[in-house]
Amino acid sequence: MTRDEVPPLTDSAAWKDFPWRDYDLVIIDSLDASTEGVGEKDSAKPSRAISPILDIAHRSNGPAVLVLGNTIKTAAHARGSGVVEDRGDIVYEIRDATDLSPSGKKPWWLELPRAGADAWAERAARRKRRDRYRLALVPSKFRVAAEPDPFILEIDLASLPWTLRDVTEEVVRAGEEAKKKAAQERDQKSGRRLRS
Repeated sequence: MTRDEVPPLTDSAAWKDFPWRDYDLVIIDSLDASTEGVGEKDSAKPSRAISPILDIAHRSNGPAVLVLGNTIKTAAHARGSGVVEDRGDIVYEIRDATDLSPSGKKPWWLELPRAGADAWAERAARRKRRDRYRLALVPSKFRVAAEPDPFILEIDLASLPWTLRDVTEEVVRAGEEAKKKAAQERDQKSGRRLRS
């Protein structure tokens, strides 16, 4: 459904009539665009605005609901009062992992490039004409069960339909191989020193 067809989240009466049984997944892209007129700093208005989608998500056999939200320019935290994260059952931080080369010295998600508008713009300039992107999903809140490990999805736009695959194991293996290679290089250097 396009933006013209979907009522704003502030129209709770219209959302009561939303044909939720027709969908397995509802993606709101983005919360800011769906809640026009709702101030970011006031927690009461955003709370009322997301109530209709929470009602849909919590219905028996209701669809999953994915709400995309923006961070402030530095990516230090989400925009607004924090009510969306407070009300959500699961919150992920999505980070660019397209050029991630893990060292294996620490968990790969701690080696992700800097976040923030300036860093994203810098990397976007280097990614022109790419047809594959990797996005890391790092959980920051998981109310429904034990918090899962972060994971990386690769989006391939080279053909239609686009494909999506989990590449987390590949990244973990690359980190392990980098760590092993670094250890071998250290051993070779110390062996050369012993012979000298």
